[in-house]
Amino acid sequence: MPRPRNAGEIGIATWLADNLAHIGGPALVVYENGRVPNMLSREGVAAVVAVATTRNMLRMAQEDGIIPDAEALWERITLAHPDGLTLPQPHQHQPGAKVLNDPIHPVIRRYAAGEISAMEAAGEFGGRTTVADVIVMLRQAGLKPPEPPPEQSRAELAHARHILGLDRA
Repeated sequence: MPRPRNAGEIGIATWLADNLAHIGGPALVVYENGRVPNMLSREGVAAVVAVATTRNMLRMAQEDGIIPDAEALWERITLAHPDGLTLPQPHQHQPGAKVLNDPIHPVIRRYAAGEISAMEAAGEFGGRTTVADVIVMLRQAGLKPPEPPPEQSRAELAHARHILGLDRA
């Protein structure tokens, strides 16, 4: 049976529902899927649950002196290539079809430009392609992942600091 497209969000919501009643909060959810903050907002738990992208969590750790260089660590993370990862073939064409010179798949270019999310890119490849596959293909193409607008990153970090009791005086 195929996994539902929103299985990750359902898993997070279920875990939070099961555990926040017992621990009360605060909680930090680290995400890469842009639907997670919206889902948490709909669930009404924003007062006790902070969300942050992995990259923003690393920036917060650098600001607090936990790690020396968030960008260097982010670079190491995105360069990691899990063993056994099977990447979809970017050029699948009919025999006799005209092959373009661009070796970078258009879906990867759209993701790098911020036009679609990594989840949407994985969906466009189909099959068993995951967000991790998309990020690896992006790195193999020599492109950088899209960044959220700076004001969104600042707001996310400020909210996470507040929820976690790490506000700066």
